[in-house]
Amino acid sequence: MYFRFCLLLVGGWLVLAGPSLLAQPIETASAADSVSEKPVRSLSFSYSYMNPVSYRGRTFGVHQFGMMPQLTYQTATNWHFYGVGYIWNNFQESNFGKIDLGVEKEGTLGKHLAYTLGYERWFFPAAEPDEQQPLTNFTEIYLTYDWHDWSPAIGTYYMFGSEKLLQTDLQLSRYVGLIERDNWSLFAEPLVKAVFANQNTLVNGIYQPQFDRRGRPLQAVASNTKPFGLVDAEINLPITLQLPRWSLLVDPRIAQPYNTLPGERTKPFFYAVATITYSLQLPASHGQAR
Repeated sequence: MYFRFCLLLVGGWLVLAGPSLLAQPIETASAADSVSEKPVRSLSFSYSYMNPVSYRGRTFGVHQFGMMPQLTYQTATNWHFYGVGYIWNNFQESNFGKIDLGVEKEGTLGKHLAYTLGYERWFFPAAEPDEQQPLTNFTEIYLTYDWHDWSPAIGTYYMFGSEKLLQTDLQLSRYVGLIERDNWSLFAEPLVKAVFANQNTLVNGIYQPQFDRRGRPLQAVASNTKPFGLVDAEINLPITLQLPRWSLLVDPRIAQPYNTLPGERTKPFFYAVATITYSLQLPASHGQAR
């Protein structure tokens, strides 16, 4: 089954990227994906919408949408300081269910290799006093190799608190230039991704409730009993409209969960993420060469 689905992933990705193989790709890739892009001081605000909420091919057991506002400050040395809020539609009160405060450092190793190192602290302001959040800390190491518009990448994430979760993502994407004008451009980055983890009953630091086919809650299963293995495989087709200060990302995805527990969905399903971002370049700091 794994082999057949791997063939499906590769075949689907080739179908998505196939037309670009005969076209001359646009040279101006997005700044976020270019290892040679010079960082500048900037402040950006983004707002994302996900429907339904999914993480590692898992949902909360109900069809719900999520909204994620984010504020990011980037330094001229490519440090990123940010805060992200998570709002899920099943919360009765209009407050954040989860807030992440994080810092990232991006850089290059040689001409084609880019890295990201990061740490996040997770907060749950909407939690009841007696609720426990097993994961409150998040660390990441992400490596991307840029070669002729192809970008293989690997990310390793370690989440910990009262429990521990290790996750590794393997990803292959290709930059496809669609339209380029003086003040705007349109490009796609089709990708395939495989997600490996040692737990699957935790979603973004919160326990995922388990239900049977009739919607009845199942007895909780210890989240640290699952061995490290494949938990999700996805095909994504993100398309970005890039303007001088604004960008709009629309990212439809097909996910196939693996190693599921009773009550979890086992068949491929569709979900999508849309993100709008406004970026403001800041003046160079005092004493810095202009």
